[in-house]
Amino acid sequence: MGRPVPELETSALDPTHMLGAMRAYVREALKSRPVARSISVEPLERRLLRYQVEFDQPHPKWPVIGKVYETPEAGQRSFDGMRRLWDAGFSSQSPANIRIPQPYGYISHLRMLLMQEVPGTALKTLVKRKRATSGDMRLYGEALAKLHRSGAVPKVAYRVEDHLAIRCAGLHESLAGAFPDIAFQVRSLAARAREIETQADARLTAVHGDFHLGQVHIADGDAWILDLDPLHFGDPAYDVAMVFVMLKHLDRKMGDPAYIQMLRDAFIDAYLTQNGSDAFGRVPMHAALIHLKRACKRFRYQDEAGWQDTIRLQIAEGVTCMDRMASTTDLRSAGDVAALYDACPATV
Repeated sequence: MGRPVPELETSALDPTHMLGAMRAYVREALKSRPVARSISVEPLERRLLRYQVEFDQPHPKWPVIGKVYETPEAGQRSFDGMRRLWDAGFSSQSPANIRIPQPYGYISHLRMLLMQEVPGTALKTLVKRKRATSGDMRLYGEALAKLHRSGAVPKVAYRVEDHLAIRCAGLHESLAGAFPDIAFQVRSLAARAREIETQADARLTAVHGDFHLGQVHIADGDAWILDLDPLHFGDPAYDVAMVFVMLKHLDRKMGDPAYIQMLRDAFIDAYLTQNGSDAFGRVPMHAALIHLKRACKRFRYQDEAGWQDTIRLQIAEGVTCMDRMASTTDLRSAGDVAALYDACPATV
């Protein structure tokens, strides 16, 4: 279930074509003037390719990741967002071990963003193998806190209406119409989120927009934040809610609650230490919106067995999360936040 992979231009797989295209970025990216002699191309998963640029000796090979987008405009937006973060010192400002890939350039006719290949392993993979440590999860919390402190995004607020229109693809009303038995709950989730947004004095920040455990690589004490395409100016509570929902899904699949609790507590403590508790109070509302988004996605694709029952369950859990908003006004400790996590279900 998900979006189709963007169509790849055949010239992106042509070494001769790409050698000419890459040469324009060598001087700026490598801060030197080696002559690129050849290039190899390796398709990776989904819309990623790996290029290996070879030079005359003594220069080593230069690995570059190419990411393909649906439209030239989407790719340009993503490149511009990464460039703003990079130019604002994100690769070096404290804590310096929280990084993003260096964006090298954007090739419009290929709809391709060129960027640094990052080392390490996705945190999600480490967690599934039970190799992730509390230190790794603290890095994850510090990475999110650092991103939320960044001012390098345009100050155009992303609101609940944007969530309904973009993340839910404008389908929440159609979903309500197709499921009369839960229509009131679907519409109530949207209405209550709008009301809370107008009443809450949320401090808007840079927001990743899809901050799950697969979006951070861990390597030798460094954390690399990936997939910054949804980067925007909004409520940081959405990213925290995404972390909570993903951890709950892993808890259900792995059947090791003590391990997941250790990871959860490390994340909460690291984020609290860096950024305080302000964002946590709005997590239940955003968890509810995430459930609504996922229900709309299943309604859109209808390609899973039992998708109708799953939608009903997701909406019910969204309502439970939204109801929890009434008791989030006094979060003073990591224990308070952990109790909030426990009170918001995420079964599917």
